[in-house]
Amino acid sequence: MVAVPLELLASPLRSGRDLGGGDRSALVIGGTEKVRTGGAVVFCKVVAVAEAQVKRDGQVRAKGSPVHHATLGPLEERLESQAGPGAAGGIAGQAPLDARFVKGQRERLLARAFMIRVIVLMTLMPGARPGDVIAALAGDLALVPWARPWRPASARAAGDWRNALGPVPLEELRDLVLGSSWREHAGGGCPGAVTIGKTGPLKAGSLDGTLLRVPDTPANRAFFGTVGTGDDSGPYPCLRALPLTCCSCRALFAMPHGPAGTDKAAAEQGLLDEAMECFPILLAPDWIWLMDRNYHGAARIARMIRSAHVLIRLKSDIPLKRTSQILPDGSYRAELSGDGVTVPVRVIEYWVTVEGQEVPEMFCLVTDLMDFEEYPAPELAALYMWRWDGSETAVRHEAHCYIARRAGRDERRYLWIQCLTGARKSKRENSMVRREALYRIPCLTGRNLVGCSWV
Repeated sequence: MVAVPLELLASPLRSGRDLGGGDRSALVIGGTEKVRTGGAVVFCKVVAVAEAQVKRDGQVRAKGSPVHHATLGPLEERLESQAGPGAAGGIAGQAPLDARFVKGQRERLLARAFMIRVIVLMTLMPGARPGDVIAALAGDLALVPWARPWRPASARAAGDWRNALGPVPLEELRDLVLGSSWREHAGGGCPGAVTIGKTGPLKAGSLDGTLLRVPDTPANRAFFGTVGTGDDSGPYPCLRALPLTCCSCRALFAMPHGPAGTDKAAAEQGLLDEAMECFPILLAPDWIWLMDRNYHGAARIARMIRSAHVLIRLKSDIPLKRTSQILPDGSYRAELSGDGVTVPVRVIEYWVTVEGQEVPEMFCLVTDLMDFEEYPAPELAALYMWRWDGSETAVRHEAHCYIARRAGRDERRYLWIQCLTGARKSKRENSMVRREALYRIPCLTGRNLVGCSWV
């Protein structure tokens, strides 16, 4: 490890200008001999800029601790680009510590901001022990000769700090990131955004429930419950979530969540109520939300279409009262009733031949978009296939890749910010090509769809 006074670092360029992004050169120490071709040079990278402590015998050490210098690298740069500079540090500075677990007076092995970063990094290292995650976050900072020797904190200490922080800092971090993600899409949308409509294009979002396993502990079983059995004897407790995502790039906007519940329909209807109550900004007039067959009721649909648009697949047992003849695009108008509420809708029905099945399956979609010329039935049917790309399948894959097995119940519920980092670039690059190809095909094609015919 080499220590150099900060003010001695200088640009080697003859013009004296500072190094730019296009320059492939190292800094040099000013006041020393000029570096010449063929000379032996020691190349070092900057690990930390810290206040020096010089011992009586001349030893040079760094004041402080790795916990005050460690960052998440590119991930933190991405985080700060969305949530603003110093997001993690700002949240940590306002986070109180529960005195039952730590006093927080000595921040040498662990600190608030460092622990927040540890919890986030755990989502990327699901099989690692807490000490390994702490060591990975510290990186080369552990090699610096600190004034007081530093070592990775024990798993018990990390657990105490995690409990002392509680869920609030992670909630704040989540809200900053998801809010920024929505603002990024609320304007022009992401590049290659999936849209429908000629004169007033609508951006497509997906809304669907999903189940995720959490660690099997008595506390988790009591809070989350299990599914699949009547006596709560399922192999794992499960969290039920309702992700609201962008169909084009899988960006997550919000995800109400809670106990799995024994009744899937009732549990997801409660989550949709929470989404409409807590995130009304997502129900914007220039968005259309794609929803699956878990029927949320006419009253909720009526509430959604007051400000946004929907495209919903209905089960065969949901009655529709037809109110028009077959329209030129093959759709028809109808009424959807329930709970004392009647909602006028347009119905799109078509047969889908599924690979490996002899009997085709009918898809029945309803929408509040009544203009069949602006929003033709074939385009709405083609749009619906993006629901699988945008919601449950994508989020479940991201979550199984990133969710930390050793994260506690509360932190686990707020670690969904990591879903923002997965596969967005490739999705953005490919979405426009896929969309253009899709609308050149006269009938539906998709991941598991072989062909279709209109009713």
